[in-house]
Amino acid sequence: MRGVDVVGCGAHCVVRKDETGSVAVKYYGGDDAAERLAREVRRLKQLDENRIIAYGSNDEGRCLLASPLYEDALADHVCGLCSRAAPAGAVVRIVLDIAQALAHAHSLGIVHGDVKPANVARKNRNEPWVLLDWDDALDVGSRTSLSFFTELYAAPECLLMDELAITPSIALASSKSIFTILAAACGDLTKTKVASSCCRISSVY
Repeated sequence: MRGVDVVGCGAHCVVRKDETGSVAVKYYGGDDAAERLAREVRRLKQLDENRIIAYGSNDEGRCLLASPLYEDALADHVCGLCSRAAPAGAVVRIVLDIAQALAHAHSLGIVHGDVKPANVARKNRNEPWVLLDWDDALDVGSRTSLSFFTELYAAPECLLMDELAITPSIALASSKSIFTILAAACGDLTKTKVASSCCRISSVY
């Protein structure tokens, strides 16, 4: 399987769309590419095996994971690539989908740890939003350093110590994550209402 057009990239990977336009091929880079691939495959098998189409290495020895293409990224909406703000119902849908994804992961003892617009996407407007990039996810009870998180979206307690124990309470990152998502997607709710919703949601997830 071969990726063609680049649809996303991160610090340790590049994601390309395949020739059919329905499959995302994630190429892992760096010295720990094989380890990252193994971790993400393990997590996806725990969460939803349907999100794995194929994985392994290509003829060039590059580690890759093929999965369904989630091309409608929330980050694109946040960056203002959409001309109009989403209606309140659409914003609620985003929050509910993310909350359900987190609740499912937490029930399995898994913490995503990097919830942000760049890691939220959907296949199309009729499909639910999902969380991407599980290669850095950790088990509840494990320990990590601040480097595990994206600092802008990290929960406050992550910024106060060099190392902390992973618990579901920090999995949403912080109310800032949801506030950013809501504020960017919603034009007809006041910031006060958005912030209030964030506090209630982050206290649960």
